[in-house]
Amino acid sequence: GVGMDVVKTSISKLSGFVEVKTRKDEGTTFRINIPLTLAIIQALMVRTAGVQYAVPLSLIEEIVRVSPDEIALAGGRRVFVLREKVLPFFELSELLGKGSPPEGAVRYSVVVAVGDSRFCLAVDKLLGEEEVVIKPLEGIVTESSHTLGSTITGDGKVVLIMDLASISRSL
Repeated sequence: GVGMDVVKTSISKLSGFVEVKTRKDEGTTFRINIPLTLAIIQALMVRTAGVQYAVPLSLIEEIVRVSPDEIALAGGRRVFVLREKVLPFFELSELLGKGSPPEGAVRYSVVVAVGDSRFCLAVDKLLGEEEVVIKPLEGIVTESSHTLGSTITGDGKVVLIMDLASISRSL
């Protein structure tokens, strides 16, 4: 009644909409859609292969410094052992087609948890946390590029926001 009218009015002011569907003997479904440009997330800003990226903080379990001698091979794939757990290890630069990092460099491993999957993404540098607004990308297939969208930093740079779920599915 009155409460839903307030919700509808507030969502409409954001250029969104509310859908209400009722089915006899099944119940009612409420769906609220707001523009993607209003999605704000906490992100870890990283640099790899000279390019800055935003990684959603909600899927990051922890960050660990990793030296090259801590990376092992298991079944032909690189792995990192973290507290007796063997985690797949991937270079973000390689996943994005930006080449391999310099040999022997100490790296940062971002430990990611997507559902039941855990894996490590290696990056060159950690730049800090930021609250970012997700802007949609026009003309780019975000699934294959592993991006949720982009954001504009305080200094005016356009930064791609990584889609960790997409990366997890592709691995």
